[in-house]
Amino acid sequence: MRCNQIHRLRQAYLDDALSPDEERQLERHLRGCVFCRKRLVDMARVINRISDAKPVAPSADFTRRLLEKLGRDEATGRDNHLAELLREITRREP
Repeated sequence: MRCNQIHRLRQAYLDDALSPDEERQLERHLRGCVFCRKRLVDMARVINRISDAKPVAPSADFTRRLLEKLGRDEATGRDNHLAELLREITRREP
């Protein structure tokens, strides 16, 4: 396997979602490639930290303040795409 293949398979490897053959090939590559091994370890650390994080409840006016900060697209005078998406999502919430 090459580094670019490892890059595409890292998440599947950490999720135990590779075939036995893919797993053997990936592990063989990792034994010889310090760069890919370090990237895999770094990715695993990030995933562990995120999974250990405690949920944070946003303030009651979070959505309103975020939409104000996102503002409008000056060229079109419309909400930017992210603001449009956020408005659509918040309209669906009970």
